[in-house]
Amino acid sequence: PEAKRLRTIGELGVMPGPIPPIPAVGAAIAGVTPGGLWSATSDEKGRFELEGIPAGRVRLIAIHPRYQQGLGAWLKVGSGSPLVPQVIRLVAAAELTGRLRGPYGGAVAGAWIHVSPVGGRGRHERRCTTDRRGAFRFFGIVGKVRVRVLASGYAPREQTLELLPGRRVELDLRLGKLGRELRGHVVDADGRDVVGALVQLSAPGVVTARAR
Repeated sequence: PEAKRLRTIGELGVMPGPIPPIPAVGAAIAGVTPGGLWSATSDEKGRFELEGIPAGRVRLIAIHPRYQQGLGAWLKVGSGSPLVPQVIRLVAAAELTGRLRGPYGGAVAGAWIHVSPVGGRGRHERRCTTDRRGAFRFFGIVGKVRVRVLASGYAPREQTLELLPGRRVELDLRLGKLGRELRGHVVDADGRDVVGALVQLSAPGVVTARAR
């Protein structure tokens, strides 16, 4: 038989800390059940409402970019009395921002920035690309993380740092050229500059050329 339509209402709050304890506006609320996923978005007062939840064991999950993921208690949904309104408290996460520059200080656009938790602990890697100013930004991350930078033509870079709840961390990352750089000067027998000479560098299995 078709499950009776039930309704659960609730609100979002945040734990006291560096970010003021105000409701999380626009948080995504998901109700996970064996029969599917029910979702809603919290309003300006942190309230949400889910309808049509079938009988069974369910759990609420709240997701917001500026907070750590919040989990509600497991609920047993029956076909009788209405469900008690639920409160999911979110803890502020860290914000990670930065700029990526080349060896001479110029912005590096289109580079991949990967942020992953050290040790895993079931959380997924986050990634984004730098904009034309070399800038990048991550929200909703906390704990010890590894930052990896991959950009075409540059040597990869990696560093580890600790992101504390409610804190903002700003990085100024510099990339080095891929491999070593060799410069020189082409002259003739009298020491005069030679314009347009083709200079080649050979190595086992590799030949590259550059016109000067």
